[in-house]
Amino acid sequence: MKTVLVFLCVLLFAACEKTNLTDTTPSCIKQAMATGQINGFTVGKIMSYSFQGDTVFLMEAPVPTADMPNPIYDKKCNLICSVGGFISPNLTLCNGDIFSNKAVFIKTVWTK
Repeated sequence: MKTVLVFLCVLLFAACEKTNLTDTTPSCIKQAMATGQINGFTVGKIMSYSFQGDTVFLMEAPVPTADMPNPIYDKKCNLICSVGGFISPNLTLCNGDIFSNKAVFIKTVWTK
């Protein structure tokens, strides 16, 4: 009986999808979480950062590739920049700042 109970608990936790959705989550982020896409970009992970006094959302592809930059959206669903790709993220400017130097990680919002 204990084994069956443990198995059911493991099954329950494995079936849960991690989302940290709040009422303040922007509509484009909610849509990306529901569809796995945003403006033609396939999303595998969404992370929030504090950047230039605002919360922004970095989208990662499900499988990182060297030539694919990661788009970054603000709370109003505006694409503010993309980082990565063939150019190192340390060399990519986002609104005049090097994103990896100025951005402060807040949390992982969603993982596929």
